[in-house]
Amino acid sequence: MQCSFSRGWCVAVKIDRTKARVWLQKAAEQGDDQAQYELGNMYDAGRGVAQDSKQAVVWFRKAADQGYAPAQNDLGVNFRDGSGVSRDDGRAVAFFRMAAAQDNADAETSLGAMYYNGRGVAQNDKIAFDWYRKGAAHDLPQALYNLGSCFSLGIGVPKDFVQAYAWFDLAATRTETTSGRLHSQAVDARAAAAAKMSEEQIAEAHQLEATWISNHTARSSPVGGN
Repeated sequence: MQCSFSRGWCVAVKIDRTKARVWLQKAAEQGDDQAQYELGNMYDAGRGVAQDSKQAVVWFRKAADQGYAPAQNDLGVNFRDGSGVSRDDGRAVAFFRMAAAQDNADAETSLGAMYYNGRGVAQNDKIAFDWYRKGAAHDLPQALYNLGSCFSLGIGVPKDFVQAYAWFDLAATRTETTSGRLHSQAVDARAAAAAKMSEEQIAEAHQLEATWISNHTARSSPVGGN
C-alpha cells in the first residue's frame, strides 16, 4: 500500500494490518479518496473482509467521483469484465479515459486493448498502438509487451522485428522477479523474434533499448513508430 504518513489511517494500517479495515472504513466515510480506493481493493480481493465485488464498486466509485485515477481505472476494469456491475464496454472506456487523462499507465494500456478489440469504440489498430506506447512510457510491463506484439505482427505499425525484440526484451527484464505468465510470454516472444533476426539486428535492438532507458526519466519513447 502506498500512502501518505500525514494520514492517520495509513499509519495505523502500517502498524497493525488487522486494523486495516476499521481505519480505512473510518477514513473512507470521511471522504478520503485513497482510503475509499484501498477499501474497495480489500472488498475486491477479499482481503480482511468477505469478497464482495459490488461493495468494491461502491467504494471505487466514491474515489473515482473525487478524481482518483487508480479508482477510475479499476472501475473501468469492473465494467469491462462485468465484475460487481453489468458489463458495459462504453462505460469501461469512459472510466479508462478519465484515468488516462491523468497519465494512469494501466488505463492507457487498457484503452489500447479496447481499441484493438473494438470494445466500446470502433476498432482501430493505430489508436491501440498509440495508447500502448503511452503506457509503455511509464515502463508498464504489459504495455511494453503489447508494443512488442504490435511490431511483431504489424498491428497499427509496420512489422519490425528489431523493434519487437527490443520491447519484448524490456518486458522480460521488467518481469524477471515475478516470473509470472507475462514474463514467460515475453521470453517466448523475444525468442521467436530473435529466430528471425541476424546478430547485427539483435545488437541494434539492444542499442534501442539502451536509448529508451537513458531517456526514460523524461518519459520519451525513442523506440516506437511515428
